Amino acid sequence: MITSDLSAVTDSTSSCETVDLTSIPSTSTKARVLSSLSRFRDRLGTEMDEILPNLYLGSLRDAVDAVQLKKNRIQCIVSVHDLTAHHPAHEHLKVLRIQLSDCSSVDISAHFSTTNQFIHNARLKQAAVLVHCLAGVSRSATVVAAYLITVCDLSFSNALKFISKKRPVVNPNFGFRMQLCAFAERFSMIERHRLREHFGRKAFDAQFAEDRAAVFLENELHSTVLPPTHAPTNHLPFVASRTPFHITSGDVDTMPHEETDEHKNISIQSLQSEKGRNQMDLSAGPPIRKVIAKTLPLPEIRRVQLSTLVHRPVAPDLGYIDK
Repeated sequence: MITSDLSAVTDSTSSCETVDLTSIPSTSTKARVLSSLSRFRDRLGTEMDEILPNLYLGSLRDAVDAVQLKKNRIQCIVSVHDLTAHHPAHEHLKVLRIQLSDCSSVDISAHFSTTNQFIHNARLKQAAVLVHCLAGVSRSATVVAAYLITVCDLSFSNALKFISKKRPVVNPNFGFRMQLCAFAERFSMIERHRLREHFGRKAFDAQFAEDRAAVFLENELHSTVLPPTHAPTNHLPFVASRTPFHITSGDVDTMPHEETDEHKNISIQSLQSEKGRNQMDLSAGPPIRKVIAKTLPLPEIRRVQLSTLVHRPVAPDLGYIDK
């Protein structure tokens, strides 16, 4: 069953052309093209990839594979390509069709609101969604990236990094990347607010927390994913400094130095006077130490003067003969 059919949405202005193998005159050239296509398909892998719980990204081959659809419990499909044929494997599935070409001039961002709402509606009902194009590299990856930017509050670059960890072959074209960047900076907050009001704040916030946890608990992304762009101030990892160090003089960037021998001797004497105590009294809290960073003298600068000996040969006296 097809609940949402956007096949009428076409790109008549696109100048993209497909390669017709029958128009290639040389047999050797045709063989090289087929070999290149075969190697590219091998790089894509043989299965769809799970990006988030109940969200999968794949190719057209994955979308028509009944075994994979059943294995991953796919109930909804987002098809983003320029083909119009229907497949029998989709008869009992909810399918959203967006017909467009993989060209930089295509305005794919115009469909982000439709795809975001369709995907999120299915996931809130615990229904698995597959987003696919022909290869699962550019168009479908762009749609999934826009969804992650919206529901996970990720930046454009972090959304692509997260997807690339799950499916390394993703590579949206330049035009799609520019549209994703503009969407993340200007419209993602508005789109997030719209979905929150549409699905209800309680349901949206609960799913938001689960998705955020799924993203930031990935060990591979701890060094790449940055804090959310639009997070509240009290959720930022950098808060007001509570360091016990107090700098009274010198450079403000100077870090506290180690204790001197005099301070160490005082500490040893104070510990020796309390030999009878087996453990410290922690009722009053840990002791507070105040370390004062003093200005240290600059290191001695030794100037080395280099002497350059220039060879200046003495010109011999020349005798001139006047005629």
